[in-house]
Amino acid sequence: MKINFLKGLSFLAPFLFLPYLIWGSVINEKTTIPNSVNHKADHNYKNSDIEVRLGKTSQRFELKHGECGQDEYWDDCLNDRQRIEREIVWSGINNTKWFGFSIYVDKDYPTLNKASWAQSKIHNWRHPIWMLQANGISVNLTFNSLGQRNCYIGKLSSFKGQWNDILIKTEYSFEGGKKELGESYTEFYLNGKKINKCSMRYPVLTEDAYKESGNKDLFFKYGIYNSHISNWLDKNKTKEVDVKDWKDTHEDSSGSVISSKAKNPFEVDWGVKVPNQVVYFDEMRIGNSRESVDINLINKAVD
Repeated sequence: MKINFLKGLSFLAPFLFLPYLIWGSVINEKTTIPNSVNHKADHNYKNSDIEVRLGKTSQRFELKHGECGQDEYWDDCLNDRQRIEREIVWSGINNTKWFGFSIYVDKDYPTLNKASWAQSKIHNWRHPIWMLQANGISVNLTFNSLGQRNCYIGKLSSFKGQWNDILIKTEYSFEGGKKELGESYTEFYLNGKKINKCSMRYPVLTEDAYKESGNKDLFFKYGIYNSHISNWLDKNKTKEVDVKDWKDTHEDSSGSVISSKAKNPFEVDWGVKVPNQVVYFDEMRIGNSRESVDINLINKAVD
């Protein structure tokens, strides 16, 4: 099965990035979708002209209860997760990337304990470098490399039913040490306004993560990703269930442990299902400067 994801991605050409669709496994034009993942449907990912920031179309993601996947290395379904994400990959550190995109969250988007809309990761290191998350009723930029730190972006309600323009600067380096006052490894802008609390003066990539990553590829993922979703299902259940608490241990040098209510939540009848989640992305750009990715400076559609 071939999937054409190249429409509207002319911004990738200068960087030779490769786009993939992620369901707990990598799906691209040369990969056969596993038979065990049979619920990929038109609603999960498509170009849309319903909500558009600029140009003719945007990218629409929809995630329903139990839509998870696996490959030979990882199984979202049996690790308390579900997702539909798109992934862009590149190699090499000691450089700075700017990520520019616009996001529209459906007006009926549910209040969940945790959902990621965008994240940056290093290969084979489970902790993301940062995640743009909806945590309950708020939206935060969460840093994980030097101990979890949340930077408050705004209320979830302020993202519903309207477009928000996002800019994220990330310097991928662990050798520089603490920056001087006024300098930072990260910057975050919401609708052109810099959120100073999101500026990190310490590296957001660690030497341990880089060394343990193997091939040292870096990732940018966007879409919808739910982790430890059994906590929400347990809180909102209408039936008594017989489940065993699960401790999700990260088997890397971080050694972190996260507890949740069930390892395999989609095999359990909770009497309730995870509500549908719909998010639109538009004007996706990655570059080496703010001027190359800021839609308010460029004012020209990628499509």
